[in-house]
Amino acid sequence: MEGQHIDMASPICFIDGSWHTTDSRSGHGWILTIGKRLLHLRLKGSCRCLSPLHAELDTLVWALKCLVDLSIKEVFVKMVCSYLITMVNTPEDWPIFASELKDFECFKNQLVSFNIMHVPRTSNIRADYLAKYTRIRGFCFSHVSSTVPDWFSLNESVYP
Repeated sequence: MEGQHIDMASPICFIDGSWHTTDSRSGHGWILTIGKRLLHLRLKGSCRCLSPLHAELDTLVWALKCLVDLSIKEVFVKMVCSYLITMVNTPEDWPIFASELKDFECFKNQLVSFNIMHVPRTSNIRADYLAKYTRIRGFCFSHVSSTVPDWFSLNESVYP
């Protein structure tokens, strides 16, 4: 799955989860693009996950569920968390996340084409920012759109 050729006409989904030991919430964000065009942007604040890795897995499963709901048939996922790529490639080694990994497989299997790739944080700034800002807001919510929410100021927005 990792290191596959990327077709520039294929959707690319940048994802990130955010978790901090002192916060009561986790943040989740993903952005779907084709080329430089933004197709979908999603944010979610949730009850705090068990760990940073759990927040990343929750974000991946949520993103795939949403993509399937949007009738997206192929996607290339890019993320910063290399441990998550290891986890989805060797689910038997992660029994504590068995339920989430089954959900991942279920949604992944509904896609015609799925690839996943580790990228440096500098290549995933937008999703990272969305997830962190969502976590910092400190309450549970979900935002689904092709634009940033009104509560992002123009100075803060990654998409003015």
